[in-house]
Amino acid sequence: MRTTINYSSYQTFVLWLLIVSGPLKSMFTYFYLDFNFTLFAFILAAVDIVVGMVFRRYEIVLTRESMFSLLMLFFIFVIMVISLLYTDSGLYAYEKSAIFIVNILYFIYPLFITKIDLEKLCKWLLWFFLPVAIMFVLARFLYFSELNADKTLIRYEFYLIRKHYLGLSTTTAALILLLVYLKKPFIYTIIALTTLIGLGGRGAFLFLIFTLFIWKFDKIINFGSSFKLTRKHLTYSIFSASAIVFVIYYFFDKIFAVINFGLLRFKTLLDPSVDRSTRGRIERLEYTIDSILAAPWKFIFGEGIGSFGILYTGVDGREYPHNIYLEVLFELGLLGLIPFLFFTIIPFWYKRNAFFQAFMLYFFLNALKSGDLTSIWTLFLSYGFIVFNPKIKT
Repeated sequence: MRTTINYSSYQTFVLWLLIVSGPLKSMFTYFYLDFNFTLFAFILAAVDIVVGMVFRRYEIVLTRESMFSLLMLFFIFVIMVISLLYTDSGLYAYEKSAIFIVNILYFIYPLFITKIDLEKLCKWLLWFFLPVAIMFVLARFLYFSELNADKTLIRYEFYLIRKHYLGLSTTTAALILLLVYLKKPFIYTIIALTTLIGLGGRGAFLFLIFTLFIWKFDKIINFGSSFKLTRKHLTYSIFSASAIVFVIYYFFDKIFAVINFGLLRFKTLLDPSVDRSTRGRIERLEYTIDSILAAPWKFIFGEGIGSFGILYTGVDGREYPHNIYLEVLFELGLLGLIPFLFFTIIPFWYKRNAFFQAFMLYFFLNALKSGDLTSIWTLFLSYGFIVFNPKIKT
């Protein structure tokens, strides 16, 4: 298939790089590729924004909705800067404030996109990102296998990046949403879903199912009355089912062994006493709530940006309650939470493309469980889709 290189394709590539650069960054370090793809994507987007402001200023229109969101974002950042005056955090407070600018860039970039080519975005995610996620699952299986007893097959460096399964899981689930929206062959969704389970992204999996249920609720309810089985669909269903049954029958043991590490995480999901990850989140939530309610001024003004780490662990570094609203309330108080609530909640009432809505809901749910203000770039990107509503190339 011939690929036409144009400005829309370039912007779709930048968008793809913004989405995958974070999850893939750790994998590149394993192969000694000392190149910051996240920074590279940030620079490409920033340059594109400058070009858009200079050469396309008459095409860029700010609606009341976009002006409101930008104003709320401005208030949040101002309160963040003011809190630098009283935070217990040292250098990390300034680092976190600077990193928040990345969120702002992710949010406004869709304003400067002429058209998004979702077909190309899906193709690049499917054929470039998904194989890396599958490779991660295989590498984890091999790392802990007897074949790698002397750590020559998979080096020790992999152990250092094993926790980055979360970013890979989140993006894999987003790919599944795109596959469903574009009505791609079901076998691709099966492969991506198996990879997601193998990665062990419990939150990503559960939020994906919930998002699909909300998104497709009407079709689920009306399935019986609207379902029509054509000869083409019947042939495809029989062929796909036969292929899946064949693979499962002959390779079940090998597939199960590879994805078993991910499955083990699902088994411990409902047992906090066994699962350290869940127990750790509960402890952070309890500490956060108790601290917020300890004094009125803490509830109103917060402890200051970047303060959670130094107060919770004694180390001035990245640490967070694993819930963006509690994080904002803890560090910026009610003064920061109010504009943040307006910024994140009101867009749910905007009428937009179904994929944009599903994309935003999915990343919003993830941010309630695992996000913090330095890692929710894709969430801000999804809000940019909703607020600025870029065109989709058809």
